[in-house]
Amino acid sequence: LATFRAAFGHGAVGVLASENGHSARYRNYLAASRGEARIMLGTRSAVYAPVHNLGLVVVVDEGHDQHEDRRTPYPHARAVGIIRAARQNAALLFAGYARSTDAQALVERGWLRPLGLTPADARRAQPPVRVVTEDDRDRDPTAARLRIPSMAFRFLRDHLPKGPVLVQVPMGGYAGALSCERCRNRARCPKCDGPLRERRRGAPECALCGHAPVRWTCPHCHTSRLRTPLPGAVRTAEELARAFPGVLAVNSSGARIRDDVPDEPAIVVATPGAEPAAPSGYAGLLILDAEVTLNRIDMRAAEEAVRRWSNAAALVRAPQDGGSVLIVGPSADPAVQALVRADIDGFLVRELADRVDAGLTPATKMVRVDGHTDAVRDFLDNDDWAGVDILGPTEVGDDRWAALLRVPVTQARELTRRVKSALAIRSARKEQGQLSVHVDPESLEDA
Repeated sequence: LATFRAAFGHGAVGVLASENGHSARYRNYLAASRGEARIMLGTRSAVYAPVHNLGLVVVVDEGHDQHEDRRTPYPHARAVGIIRAARQNAALLFAGYARSTDAQALVERGWLRPLGLTPADARRAQPPVRVVTEDDRDRDPTAARLRIPSMAFRFLRDHLPKGPVLVQVPMGGYAGALSCERCRNRARCPKCDGPLRERRRGAPECALCGHAPVRWTCPHCHTSRLRTPLPGAVRTAEELARAFPGVLAVNSSGARIRDDVPDEPAIVVATPGAEPAAPSGYAGLLILDAEVTLNRIDMRAAEEAVRRWSNAAALVRAPQDGGSVLIVGPSADPAVQALVRADIDGFLVRELADRVDAGLTPATKMVRVDGHTDAVRDFLDNDDWAGVDILGPTEVGDDRWAALLRVPVTQARELTRRVKSALAIRSARKEQGQLSVHVDPESLEDA
């Protein structure tokens, strides 16, 4: 904000953010509507600002889930930005270190043009990335006792004398998806290619369609053994504090998010999006529990991992200044390799192709319906849904079920029309029970 106001003048820049309070937000809204504020900065709601003669819409880190409104009809800042730019003949810029598959789909359709470094230039600019593999952990005598391998401790010892080191850990509360015991690839449903989870001990079930394979076989290594990754991130700060008693330990997560840290040796443990700024950049970045992030029950788990890791890596000093990154996770995973090779674009091309093969958004138009058991059943009975692929319903909680409806993108308008019609029938019949309808859900984690 200070940078923008120094460049364009204090009165020309307004702010729309919830932390400013109602009065300040309203003043800034009026300044935009009167043409006094030519630039509006802010969080998700700023995309609606009534800026005069709109010339440019910028959405920073458009893949972040906070850009989606949690209230029906769940508008996403990316979608609103696209609509405003198209209707008001304005330019549109998605700025970030990694884009979503939704943005990648627009690139491949020719609607967006990528602006960024070539893979070769990106590799030169990005700090080198190394991976602690399973083989490294098998040879590590401390691995059986500690969640953090000895290579990670050496990494911290080597980089702490140079300045603060960022340690990124996944957010708590993930329900880990199953993976192959031998090759560690994510376990996929043989019916719809959705992620498998363990609903009951020893009983895998698809989180997408509810199919429970009797005998699952890995398509990569042909074993039938499954494993559930252990989060273990809760003890991170305590373990590191005990290992480095004379070093400042900083925690930035949950309700305790730090804006910045001093430019001195420190271990900064943070969850994605809560990383404090370091004046001269971090001397190093240690990414723990990468497998937990990758095995979230979410169709966007891989692209979200790349986004989080890329954002954290951008806080690290340049290679010529000694910055480097160490990942503790599956070295062969495409998301990990995307960071190692600094080839985010190549990863997104392959990820989108996988979505096309699996029939998942953004390759298809998808509608998620969830609510009370009777409400979901009655809604589905309000149309014959001919030509619509229905996944589920599957149980997602106590007396709560969910179903996914999907069609090719070319039939998107017809699907939304039929969904509206089914909702109108539900209203006319005064059908009971809570029901939620979400078009193009960003995540299947709640489904």
